[in-house]
Amino acid sequence: MQFENTIGAGGDHRARGRGHLKQARSFLTKMGQSGSLSITGGALSVTGAKPGDSSYNTVIGDYGSGTLTISGGGQLNSTFGFLGYNLPAVAGDPRSSGTVTITGANSKWSTSFLDIGSSGTGLMTVENGGALTSSGQLNLGRDIGASGTLTVRSGSTASGVTVRIGAHTAGSGAVTVDGTGSVFTASSTMTVGFAGTGTVNGTLDVTNGGKVVATGGLSITGRGTVTLDGATSVIQAGSVS
Repeated sequence: MQFENTIGAGGDHRARGRGHLKQARSFLTKMGQSGSLSITGGALSVTGAKPGDSSYNTVIGDYGSGTLTISGGGQLNSTFGFLGYNLPAVAGDPRSSGTVTITGANSKWSTSFLDIGSSGTGLMTVENGGALTSSGQLNLGRDIGASGTLTVRSGSTASGVTVRIGAHTAGSGAVTVDGTGSVFTASSTMTVGFAGTGTVNGTLDVTNGGKVVATGGLSITGRGTVTLDGATSVIQAGSVS
């Protein structure tokens, strides 16, 4: 395992090889800085038990912009994950932003809770056989003004127990599942758009042979849209409402 520089404050942090690093908290950026983390072929575990306390969470973009890349069979194991965590510290400042790319066979992020766009902007791409799994909630656009985007493509997988796309009335979420072998799964329910009627704030696009599974049911609200494009694209749901 090799480490270069530090996380945050404009730094860059890399974990390579077959080593395994454990730590109790992990931040990519604080107070307007930018930082990046790359995990290539190694493993990083971040554990804690306080979802309301960011000291125990994996945060990509907290009062700044953060970038995480998992590749070459790298593994990230965390308790709670947030992309674009906080509102601006000063009125008029840009929101926090977090960008994550999981790419390549056996490259994976496993967590028990994930916000893509918590209070800021979150962008997640899972590609080329990568995998994302949440053993609890997976939310996109969870708070006021937050936006979350998830793209699953080129034979990759992403899953959560309860999935909410556009999880706040004033947030927005978008999911694209593209290509044969690309699968997005909710083992319980999947909701597209926030409850009620009004401007669309949740979208789900399944294209070019992609597949969506919502075992406990798919709910499309008055503020959600779902597009199924391509003869081999599939949405499989226990029920649709």
